[in-house]
Amino acid sequence: MGQTTELLKRLFLEEWKALLLANLLFTAFSLPLLTVGPALLAMNGVLTRRADDRGNSSCWVDFWYVFKAKFWRGIQLEAVVGLYLLIILWSAGVAGQLDGAGRTMLWLFISLSLFLAAMTGIYLVPLLADSSIPFFSALWDAALLSFARLPRTLLAMGAVYGSLCVFLLLYPISVLPWAMLLLAAAAALSVALVWPAINELIFPQE
Repeated sequence: MGQTTELLKRLFLEEWKALLLANLLFTAFSLPLLTVGPALLAMNGVLTRRADDRGNSSCWVDFWYVFKAKFWRGIQLEAVVGLYLLIILWSAGVAGQLDGAGRTMLWLFISLSLFLAAMTGIYLVPLLADSSIPFFSALWDAALLSFARLPRTLLAMGAVYGSLCVFLLLYPISVLPWAMLLLAAAAALSVALVWPAINELIFPQE
């Protein structure tokens, strides 16, 4: 975990201004809603570039570069997530109409599917933000990584989805701190945990 500790120091102590600005830029660029995916990739791209000391002196330059370069990837991410959620909602509707063992099994399948998707997403977003790997190859790599580095995956999930749960529990009080800093802080924790594994297992193959 030595690399993770170094990344945490870099992102939260040396690059805290970039962290703050990346969060504000994500909030601003997400306002049209259609651009949430590209904005999410851009924010993570800012963090991964700084994790490897590749960041521009201007956070805005990095954010805008990744936003433009990965725009259609972000839209593709939105489409895939949206389709997946529609399938989950349809499955939940079907489960509600079943009785007995069939209902229980379908709910178990839905729960397991959501957990696996949450695991995969932890690696997929930084991979899409900072690599040229095709979308579905990145999805496959992210799924494999989530199991290959399971302890890191679970810690990163705690940081990202735990902060999301806190946001929902404290809503609407949490809106302002989330929009200003907390989202990027959760993403930075996740990047610090998963980026060493991505560098070790994925990028040497590119």
